[in-house]
Amino acid sequence: MKKIYITLILAITLSATFAQHSGQQAIFDATATSYIDYGKGVDLKGYYTEISNGTAMTITLWMKWDKKSVAGVGTWANFFTLTDTTKVDDGVFWVQHSQYNDKIEFALTTSTGRQFIQSNTNPQEGVWYHITCVFDASLASKNMKLYINGIEEATRNTTGNIRVFESKTKLNVGRCPAKFRNFNGMIDEISVWSKALTQAEVVKIMNNPESVTQLDYKAPKLIGYYNFDNGTANDLTPTGNNGTNAGTVTFTNISSLPVELVNFDVAMTNGKPLIQWATATETNNNFFTVERSFDGVSAEAIATIDGAGNSNSIISYDFIDQNSSKVGVIYYRIKQTDYDGTTETFAWKAINTTSTQTSLLKAYPNPSTGIINLSLTGTTSLQTTVNILDITGRLVMNQQFESSDYFSTTLDLSSTLPAGLYYIEVINNNQRLIEKIILK
Repeated sequence: MKKIYITLILAITLSATFAQHSGQQAIFDATATSYIDYGKGVDLKGYYTEISNGTAMTITLWMKWDKKSVAGVGTWANFFTLTDTTKVDDGVFWVQHSQYNDKIEFALTTSTGRQFIQSNTNPQEGVWYHITCVFDASLASKNMKLYINGIEEATRNTTGNIRVFESKTKLNVGRCPAKFRNFNGMIDEISVWSKALTQAEVVKIMNNPESVTQLDYKAPKLIGYYNFDNGTANDLTPTGNNGTNAGTVTFTNISSLPVELVNFDVAMTNGKPLIQWATATETNNNFFTVERSFDGVSAEAIATIDGAGNSNSIISYDFIDQNSSKVGVIYYRIKQTDYDGTTETFAWKAINTTSTQTSLLKAYPNPSTGIINLSLTGTTSLQTTVNILDITGRLVMNQQFESSDYFSTTLDLSSTLPAGLYYIEVINNNQRLIEKIILK
């Protein structure tokens, strides 16, 4: 078997769901005065000197949609926007929902016009998403990028420099400055850069902001950083573009939530759906309920898994749906229940079982001292990808191999990974199977 290449990386799996960082967040209720105003045009220190007419920019933020049906929520609800105070689409940038609030959209105006890109992700109510918008004029193509939870979901070609700021352009959080398109939910950890962050930097800032911003928020090209942890809209960078609360924005701390989820995924293992998730913290967590659906709407409970009660360390859970016989798309989700009966339900994850019913993945010996033999039957692609994931869903190793109708290889992990619990993910064409392994 010929190995094509190997890279050791620290990234996030493609289908993981992540919890927002702890601390306070800004809460918006979609009323006319529920927004934060950071000022206008030339008054935006750092923005005006480095981003206006600039060649690169990155915006990152966490967002959680609350309810789409509340009064005041407009289509294209805006998270973070620098635009004209009278003309909605006459401005610099927009980080917002799409027209019907079913996608996440990044729009940017350069000297040659306005362009936008949209996510594949359909944001669900009550789920945190990490959003990164990048523009890099040094690239000949795909110079607009949109990342959701650290994964690149959309790109677009555009030309020219970022539009020159006008005095009437205003920077707002929670709405479009043209006084509608209000947002209803939470926003946190906004950062603005006059450079294009790499995907590795995007992942780092998502998991540990200070690893990129520096503890004093004096990182080169960092224009603004707003985490709301002191209960205000102040900028943490030395530039100091502090915000004004228009009236009804509040700040809250989510550290009291019962479960901080750091991973939730569904894959196939030996022809059966494997549901797996991990928590970073648990408070009064009684149990989890695994629910299944064949239409993504109606749900049936298929398993109950005991929670840890109280924990401040990462705990991994998994369940194999042995009773699933459907060929096609199946949806799974988990519901968490406190000791007092309070529940929290996470978004659906889908798995297509069609292409994996006859496949068989073997990983042995298990447990292992580091030497793992892998085999996969029923392969259809000439290339097979092998990923190693830790218990939080982080991708810690990636290899690609040439393959035929049968794939096998031997991995030596003894010198690259410490002892612990891992998942081996093998991908061939549209087959994706996972096995849990233990390294001693």
